[in-house]
Amino acid sequence: MLEDLQKQFGGYTKTPHIGHPTVEGFYRSGDKIYYDALYLIEIDVPDCEKEQAIKYFKSFRDKYMKIYDQVEIYIVYYDINRII
Repeated sequence: MLEDLQKQFGGYTKTPHIGHPTVEGFYRSGDKIYYDALYLIEIDVPDCEKEQAIKYFKSFRDKYMKIYDQVEIYIVYYDINRII
């Protein structure tokens, strides 16, 4: 997964230790209790490449939901306003 991001974007920033989630918890759905782990991976994309990145991440999400048998993978983006 990380190799895919490296190839596509030239780099990434991740939480200190994959395998040690940044945020974790449990939730109940019906009669089942699920463990939920959140790992953060950040990618900086120039504004001019934002639409291309969004398209890439839609296919990335579908691919890795199947590979890791996930119910959901959340990918969010936000604009960064640089203050000099």
